[in-house]
Amino acid sequence: MTTSKALGRSMLLASLVAISTLLSIEKKGNAMKSSPTNRMTELFETTKTICIGRFVLDVPAESEVIFGPARLPYLIELRSNAVSDFDEVIAGRLKEITLNDFPRARGPLIKPDSMFGKVINGAVNNQRIVFGASKGIGSFYSIESIQMVGHSLYVQSTMAYGDDYRESIAQLNAVAPLLQPRRDDEVPTVPGVCLEGAFINEPGTPIYEAVSLGVRLRKYPDVHLSLEMTKKFLKVEGDSLEARANEAEKDARRSGAGSWYDRVKVFRRGERKIGQWSGSEYLARKPAIGQVHDSHEFAYFSHGESGNPMVPALDIELDTGVKNNKVGGMQTSITDDEAIYLWDKITSSLRPRPTSGGHARK
Repeated sequence: MTTSKALGRSMLLASLVAISTLLSIEKKGNAMKSSPTNRMTELFETTKTICIGRFVLDVPAESEVIFGPARLPYLIELRSNAVSDFDEVIAGRLKEITLNDFPRARGPLIKPDSMFGKVINGAVNNQRIVFGASKGIGSFYSIESIQMVGHSLYVQSTMAYGDDYRESIAQLNAVAPLLQPRRDDEVPTVPGVCLEGAFINEPGTPIYEAVSLGVRLRKYPDVHLSLEMTKKFLKVEGDSLEARANEAEKDARRSGAGSWYDRVKVFRRGERKIGQWSGSEYLARKPAIGQVHDSHEFAYFSHGESGNPMVPALDIELDTGVKNNKVGGMQTSITDDEAIYLWDKITSSLRPRPTSGGHARK
């Protein structure tokens, strides 16, 4: 999330918490449900099912879906859909390491038995593991598993200190054989995790899982929806929508913008279940201020269940009036009813992906 968007989110959440003048609006708003409009019902006449992580959701067929970062357990990303020469890719990466990483290398990376600048074979064909120097700490290796999956190039990345790289290699090699190509419209029927253009078959042991995506409406380009799911092994009590709002209120009230906060229109606020998730949501419209247009900012957050990949932590946001990644950068293109209808249609469609082999256990 950009700094400007984070600031806007902070201002929104501050407006949604314990504002006495909004209590009557909020009480009325909590019962408010979306009502369809011709534009929205037409938008949802044709939908497509998107596979993300272990789940699917339905979005308008005309939507642009943008996959965000995924970590399984390390960062894994699609680098290219068209690689003609795999060896050339490896040679290019080694050249970058020589030019950019070499000046940073120190400590274990400059010892005689160092792996710095070396390439080793991975667990499968067309997989190489390349060692460079971490950008942040030059005594740590940057380790990349570069792999062809079908016709696409994927990279798993991590970092390690000294001989700890051996454990990292074991994990990279454990995931590499599980990577399979996947069409954008393909929804696998076996247990595992969907990511951009690929699918990871069910790992043999539990691993950290985090996936994300964004949905953009071509007819209404200022409308942005984002979704993040993370399998957490520990629950952080302070990590909740209400806690974020309480902290934001303390900071924002000091700014003296109380009259602006009092004009925020709250549609819904409180607990909500989405499928197997129990969480909380805030649906509001912020008024214009200065050069910033009014905009909708909706949020949902659930802790999920610790260690359970089928009930990961869930964070969903919807913004309107977005221009150049700035909320309120333009006038919102949809009405309040349309925003709520859109939010409810997409969020309520999130569900586990049906599989023939059952689901992963904790």
